[in-house]
Amino acid sequence: MSLVRRSTGLLTLVLAVIASQAQADCGCNSAAPCAQHSVSACGGGCAGSGGGSVGCGNAGCGGGCGVQYVERTVLRPQYVTETRTVTVTEYKQEQRTRTYTVNRSVPETKQVEQSYTVMVPEQRSRTQTYNVCVPVTKSVEQTYTVSVPVNSTKEVSYNVTVPVWSTKDVPYTVRVPVWSEKEQTYTVMVPHQETRTGSRSITRTVPVTTMRTVCRDLGAWECQTVEVPCGSSAGSRLRGLFGGRRCGGCGSKSSCDSCGGCSSCGGGCSSCGAAAPSCGGCSDAGCGSCAPATRTVTRRVWVSNIVQEQVPCTTHRCETVQEPCEYTVTVCKPEARTRTVKVCSYNTETRNRTVKVCSYNTEARTRTVNVCSYNNETRTRTVNQTTYENQERSREIAYTVCVPQTKTRTVNVTTCKTVSEEKSENYTVCVPVQVQKEVQVSVCKMVAETVTVPVSNGCGSAKSGGRRVLRGRRCGGCGSSNCGGC
Repeated sequence: MSLVRRSTGLLTLVLAVIASQAQADCGCNSAAPCAQHSVSACGGGCAGSGGGSVGCGNAGCGGGCGVQYVERTVLRPQYVTETRTVTVTEYKQEQRTRTYTVNRSVPETKQVEQSYTVMVPEQRSRTQTYNVCVPVTKSVEQTYTVSVPVNSTKEVSYNVTVPVWSTKDVPYTVRVPVWSEKEQTYTVMVPHQETRTGSRSITRTVPVTTMRTVCRDLGAWECQTVEVPCGSSAGSRLRGLFGGRRCGGCGSKSSCDSCGGCSSCGGGCSSCGAAAPSCGGCSDAGCGSCAPATRTVTRRVWVSNIVQEQVPCTTHRCETVQEPCEYTVTVCKPEARTRTVKVCSYNTETRNRTVKVCSYNTEARTRTVNVCSYNNETRTRTVNQTTYENQERSREIAYTVCVPQTKTRTVNVTTCKTVSEEKSENYTVCVPVQVQKEVQVSVCKMVAETVTVPVSNGCGSAKSGGRRVLRGRRCGGCGSSNCGGC
């Protein structure tokens, strides 16, 4: 960006120099005044700093002076983003295999003959000569010195300190309390009842109706006619159930009244059985005739018809809702109050008191003391004195001596043999790879651009005009003496 700004500033400066030179050459070397020429002849007149037409004084514009505009091609820097292909080195991982040698120790056991020495104990004896000290006691006269105490009295002077008591007035300072009343402001928290509005959670039971599928049996009873054996227990149960018959195959009591009715279960008719022994039981016609092998009975059978249908089912569900409520709270608010308190201050007072003062006087006194002195006396006594004499004696001593013996044994010796073994392992290496990539690069290019610039047609000196531009002069302010009034 700094390069673009510098290039733009340089281009602007070049255009300003060219325009100033063209305006400076406008009518500054002619004797005729500027007012006689048109604005178009001088290219807009002699321009001042404000941009209006300014007179040149006695100086005039030359005939045929003017500014021509010419198209020039300039190069302007411009940044363009281009896509370029660059070579980038990247690393990718490769799996490789390498072989390395591992040494391991293999134990080998061998049997080796080994000689070793053992110490065998052996009992021996020897004669030992030794010395003993034998005590010998003798009576000896001994002279000794004793100190005999001798007591005597002696006058001794000594000093004593005698206390002397006297009274003395001593001033002392006391602090006397003085009570006074003082107004004190204090703050108390006064409780106040306030009603506030809030919300609370209430759980209600809400009925919820849902549909569920149930199975219902919409069947009906149907009468079916079936053949059953007469003498079977199933037939007996059917006859007893549907025909009013009892066990034994007997008919109704009205048809067997002449036979005396049916007896107990399985016994048949009492009198009919005796009259007709070949009869297997009583029939519907009465006693005496043989019953058929099967009977036709009618029974009611339930024929089911399962139908699924949707029925409403009401359940209750707990639902929590928020409802506004008012509640009372106790709020303590500070309140300033005034009270009278007693304040204790202390005044310092000086008072006198009488105290006893003890002083000590030294007095010389005399006393009699017992003095014990000792006199040395030499005395004699007989004492037993023991001396020791050395006597030589001998004794037999048994001792043990360890005699070395050499023996042979077979031992197992383990030696380690180094065996080399090759192993392979996989490892990962990073291999550089050249990769082509496209990147965005900002490139500064000089772009040709056509601009229109004012050019003088030869009136005046370009050199002097250039100097005027560089010195800050404008059109109408010539540097030569030929410009009248400039």
